Amino acid sequence: MLNAEQQARIESALSDCLSECRVTDRPYSRISAFIADLQSDSEWTTSEIIELQTRVIRVLLYRHGRPIAGGVGDLEGVESKV
Repeated sequence: MLNAEQQARIESALSDCLSECRVTDRPYSRISAFIADLQSDSEWTTSEIIELQTRVIRVLLYRHGRPIAGGVGDLEGVESKV
């Protein structure tokens, strides 16, 4: 389970990543590059990166009207950022 500090950091990175995805015609390529940058950062743990990646993909799927396994409960308010 992630603590409050990790959750806040993931939320901030989620917002940053979605902002970058919004300005490109290849959002999934941008996600890959964003995640690769985090993987090279020793301050990010594997579990934090996986959580961030999962949230970003869920938001993009939600944005494109595709069903999301597990629901969209974690996405309240986030869809307005994309």
